Amino acid sequence: MTKYTALFLLLFVTLLSAQTKLQKSIDQLINKLPKGSTASVFIYDPMADDTLYKKNINETLIPASNIKLFTTTAILNYLGDNFEFKTQFLTNDPELSDSIINGDLFIRGAGDPSLNTGNIDSIAAEIRKTGLKKITGNIIVDESVFDSIYTRDDWITDEHANVVLPPISGLLVNRSAIVSQLIRGKASNSIPEYKVNPDFDFIKVKVDSKVKTKRRNFESELWEKDNTIGINLHYNPNKKFRRKYFVNYVKSPDLFFGLVVKSELQLKGIEVGGKVIKGKVTPDLLKVIDISTPIENVLHFTNKDSNNFYAECLFKLLGWNYSGESGNSFYATQAIMSYLRNIDIQTESLDIVDGSGISRFNKVSTSAIVSLLTHTYFDETIFPVFYNTLSIAGIDGTLKDRFSSPKIGSHFRGKTGTLNGVCSLSGYLSTDDNRDLIISILMEFNRNGANYYRQVQDEIVELLISK
Repeated sequence: MTKYTALFLLLFVTLLSAQTKLQKSIDQLINKLPKGSTASVFIYDPMADDTLYKKNINETLIPASNIKLFTTTAILNYLGDNFEFKTQFLTNDPELSDSIINGDLFIRGAGDPSLNTGNIDSIAAEIRKTGLKKITGNIIVDESVFDSIYTRDDWITDEHANVVLPPISGLLVNRSAIVSQLIRGKASNSIPEYKVNPDFDFIKVKVDSKVKTKRRNFESELWEKDNTIGINLHYNPNKKFRRKYFVNYVKSPDLFFGLVVKSELQLKGIEVGGKVIKGKVTPDLLKVIDISTPIENVLHFTNKDSNNFYAECLFKLLGWNYSGESGNSFYATQAIMSYLRNIDIQTESLDIVDGSGISRFNKVSTSAIVSLLTHTYFDETIFPVFYNTLSIAGIDGTLKDRFSSPKIGSHFRGKTGTLNGVCSLSGYLSTDDNRDLIISILMEFNRNGANYYRQVQDEIVELLISK
């Protein structure tokens, strides 16, 4: 035996001993989980093609927000990291040099979830700078990039999610929400005043002291008719309060968007003669201006902050891209499954029904997650952008307050997931000896709270750093 062979054998035995020790340490953590818990753990070194630990890796469990990993990698694969949401403002008037649109202003949405009244105010100011003073016709809103099924309960049969989301529409501003509040003076019998946001003339607020449902002290109702949105606020005059907030989601997000645009244009001194109506753009229309949002901005909120609303908009966007028609949940699921098959991930046992992970009907395995993250790791075209959307341990997003060791932040980026009885964690870990590991941990439980299982996950990650 040469000295090099002996050295190699010594190194091999040392590595094997360290890996065996690591496996035993993780086993001890998993074996302490309460009875009735289910844990799936997969730890993989992609460069060495080496599995450091695996347990129940093919068992499909509820992933909660780890589903966002599938949504965001698929969207980057289909659309690329340079994609931009473009909300288009168009017209059927071929001559704009006279400062008048003798016709209609069309708005075609792109499903951008990030737009707010500040964006619309800015775009109205840009339109005013062009010299436009009047629109003789209507403002026609086109949300057809997505279907008109706005709520998840409608597209996920028999599900009643415990998280209420804003409407998912092709045209969105302020998440289609109107926030109002009742403000009462120091005297307990004083008549409340109200504030509303956004505060435009088309929003009418009515306050009265008649609560319709017994045992309720406050109620709010929203109605829409003829380009007017009404908010009725009811309060119990005997109830002591200083401020009470209400959030109402509009029933027609596209019309709401158009009404906000019309109001902002009028505030900039641009006269609008017609109404806001639904319609569709045609190829012969001329561009006035666009609002563009880089997809990376949306992906950051989706993964780092685990924003469910953003994720569901991306889900519908997948459906639009895959079908070439109106984006819907069916085509979105087909898009993700097709992507997974294209990268050799078996989909027969997987169920993906939404983009956010709110649904308990989602079922995936740690094997599928690790395969997905491994493929992304080696895809130089999308990995840098995707990696930067993940939460940094101890630094930002949903991992900001995780892990007891202060050095974790420079080592781990990942995605969390939590539902009742569900806790998940997946991502990329750089060890002290400069190995990149891919980790996926899915847990279901019926005892103890989610923090208990998060602690176990954190301890597993911390074991791996200096293994």
